[in-house]
Amino acid sequence: MVQVSFEIAGKPVGLPTNAHEMEIELNYGKDQFPESGVMSLSELTWVRDEYELLMSYYEAGLNNTGVGITEAPSLAIYMTENGVQKQVFQGYISFKGARFKDKISITTKAISNATVDWLNEVAAGFTFEYLASDDFKALNKAGYIPNSAYVFVPYCLNQVPNYEQCIIATISIFGVSQSIYKEIESITDLAIDAGGVFTTVQAALQLIVKVAYVILLLAALIKIIEDTIKFLVSPVKYHAGMYVRDLLKYAADYLNMSIVCDIVQNPNSPYYNEIIIPPKLYNAPVGSSITSGSGLLGFLTPDPNSQVGWFKGTFADLLNAIKTKYNAKVVVSVPVGGATPTNQGTITIVRKDLNVVPPQYTLPNLYQPEYSFNSDEAIANYLLEFETDSTDMNTLQDYQGTICQVITGQKTVNYQPFVTLTDFQQVSIPFARASIKTGLTLPEQIIDDFLQVFDAIDSALVSVINVCISAVNKITGFINKVVKALRFVGIKLNWSIPALPTLQKSNLSATIENRIGMMMLSADHFQVAKILCIKPSTNPRFTKLDPNNATLESALAHWNGFHYVNSIVPKQINPAYSDRPYGAQVMTKTFASVPFTWQNFLDVVTNNQIFAPDGVSPAIMERIKFKPPMQSGSSGKAEIKVRFYQIWTLNLQETFLNPSGA
Repeated sequence: MVQVSFEIAGKPVGLPTNAHEMEIELNYGKDQFPESGVMSLSELTWVRDEYELLMSYYEAGLNNTGVGITEAPSLAIYMTENGVQKQVFQGYISFKGARFKDKISITTKAISNATVDWLNEVAAGFTFEYLASDDFKALNKAGYIPNSAYVFVPYCLNQVPNYEQCIIATISIFGVSQSIYKEIESITDLAIDAGGVFTTVQAALQLIVKVAYVILLLAALIKIIEDTIKFLVSPVKYHAGMYVRDLLKYAADYLNMSIVCDIVQNPNSPYYNEIIIPPKLYNAPVGSSITSGSGLLGFLTPDPNSQVGWFKGTFADLLNAIKTKYNAKVVVSVPVGGATPTNQGTITIVRKDLNVVPPQYTLPNLYQPEYSFNSDEAIANYLLEFETDSTDMNTLQDYQGTICQVITGQKTVNYQPFVTLTDFQQVSIPFARASIKTGLTLPEQIIDDFLQVFDAIDSALVSVINVCISAVNKITGFINKVVKALRFVGIKLNWSIPALPTLQKSNLSATIENRIGMMMLSADHFQVAKILCIKPSTNPRFTKLDPNNATLESALAHWNGFHYVNSIVPKQINPAYSDRPYGAQVMTKTFASVPFTWQNFLDVVTNNQIFAPDGVSPAIMERIKFKPPMQSGSSGKAEIKVRFYQIWTLNLQETFLNPSGA
């Protein structure tokens, strides 16, 4: 025996007056099939006590005793069979479009919160900027994004052409070199005279002053070289982004949900360290006395207080972008026993042909001679592309990988005008690819060669100066002891000579050599969000792009890994599609009146993969209209549209185009 009961806002209530006419429809969503909508219940009409209960929500919004009709009360439907109760529906009663009959009835829609439709609705209601704001932080809720979640990616600018810069670099470095040679001679003379010059306090003080001056001069020299590098080859700067896996987690936390997406959460996935860098429209002027006001922009060090790394958009925007990029679908499931305020369920993102759990339902062996093939869904021209960005010429210069075009045609053609394999599908991934620095420009090579020599000279120079500093510190130590002794005999001298610190050897060549593998931009700002895989480091300076980033973040890789499942080409034509023996070819049947129980409904509500009547062959449930049993002795019925895998043509061939932009 089956008993069905309803709860509104956690309170048991009577059945709606039209409960026996209730119908539940599952379409499984536009993520997987053309039809929109996932789960919908036919309208429910409430009278008497239930009418009064729902009207109290309306009135509470007028007298400030409650939230009002803009926040729906929960609705739960339970099935009890043989003493075991199961929740078969969880959602809410929506007042949107509700029809009121004064003091008689309210007719409303019931919305499930275990569907993609519900998730898309709430996910569009908040942005990542809000989750990172001080206003949200003050609420002390889950989902707050601290700036410690930002990933700082170093980048360097490439300038083309660069021959004029090379001439300037050569002249500047020649002048700097002459200064270095003169100081080497000066320091060498000091070292030679060090043995006999320390005869008087005055001589010692002169040497101290001169060594201190040489130290300052050397520091200024290094500063000039650093500033020269800034202007000629642009220094390394930083942009902030966030891991995709972290963006998903913070948004799910905000909804009191967990999220599962092995594509970016599995440490063994090549996209585990994938990050999104939002558009960068503002870059602070570099603050130094030489460069201030010179037009040099950017962040020379990571600055979590001035830079932001959050995705610029809503959670729904991010989900749509991820679904597009990875040809994925979203499955929403509630916890066993129903959702709670602190556990609203799980969001799972998987490639659209996969499922979260194995099939649970087996279709009865019903006779249906009428069928159709999905030849109307066959795509002759599938274009998969990343965005380009006019503010970053690298997205144009390194164009190959931006677009992949797969053309599916007939191997044998009798008369081309009669060929019906003609449809075109364009899939635009809303991110720009990042370029990796693979070599040094000519100005960088010249400066790198100079710095290699300078570091060697500087090493010798510092050694000589440190010898002088050591000698000076011994003398100043002796002088300070004399002053102390004079104080002991009554001669008051209120001064002492501080010891000079030893110098550290420079490693300026590392500023050039470390650029290889960094992200490369043509300007400090860009307008299209970048997506890239990185090789992280605890020191942001050494965070580089994944060596395979150009391949991983290419349209062809996304076809081969995710979008190929949309092709009607089966494995026997293209062996690379080893897990797609039928390709996307199916035969479709609609069964008008299938015996269906509440348990059958639970088996398919979030899992549209089923077994064919043989209990072994897989099939896909595309749509179901379920009229559930509402009283003991009644039986439920369903209209089911099912896709059975079946090859309906092998007269196919594929052509791949991967343009270079030339």
